[in-house]
Amino acid sequence: MTALYIVLAVLLFILLLLLCPLSVKIEIGEQYKAYVGYLFIKYDLLKERDKQKKQKKQEKPQKEKPKPESVTKTLKSFSELLDIFAKDAAKLLKKLVLNRLKLTLGVGGEDAAVTALEFGAINAAVYPLVGLISSQIKIKKTDINIYPRYNLEWEIYLNIKISILPIFVLSYLNKVILRIISKKVKEGAQK
Repeated sequence: MTALYIVLAVLLFILLLLLCPLSVKIEIGEQYKAYVGYLFIKYDLLKERDKQKKQKKQEKPQKEKPKPESVTKTLKSFSELLDIFAKDAAKLLKKLVLNRLKLTLGVGGEDAAVTALEFGAINAAVYPLVGLISSQIKIKKTDINIYPRYNLEWEIYLNIKISILPIFVLSYLNKVILRIISKKVKEGAQK
C-alpha cells in the first residue's frame, strides 16, 4: 500500500509540473533579448546563438556539393514531415496564451507630411494584425502605443511574453509521433 502512495505522489508531482506554464519572453528595443522560462529556470536564447556564431567562425569546414537525388529525397521527406506537423498545429496554437504584448512605436521623419502618412499606414497595419492574432490565440494584456515623432528618428520597443502548458505540447508531440509511426508501418506494409 505504501508503494501505491509513493507512485501516486510521483504521478501527482509530474502532473503538477505539466500544468506549470512554459514561457517565452522576447524584448526588442535598443538590445535584443529572448528567454525561455519554466518555473524558476530561465534560459537566455541569444547567448547560445552568439556562442554558436563564434564556433562557426573558428571552424570552416569544406563544403561538399550535395547530389541532386539526395536533395530531392531530403525535400520530399521534409515536406512529408511538415504535413504531419501541420495537421494539429492549429489546435496547438489555440492553446498558446499571449500574456503580454507591449509595442511602443515612434514613427519619425524629417518631413511632417511623410511622417503623418507613415503614421497612418502603420496604424492601419498594426491594429488589424493584433485583431487577427487575438482571434487565433488568447491575449491577456496589450499595450500598443504608436505615435508620430516629427523631425526625429524612428523608435521601437516590443515586449512579448507567450506561454503554453507543457501537457498540451506533449499531447501534440504524441499525436505527431503516432502519425509518423503509422506512416512508417503503412510504407512497410506496401513494400
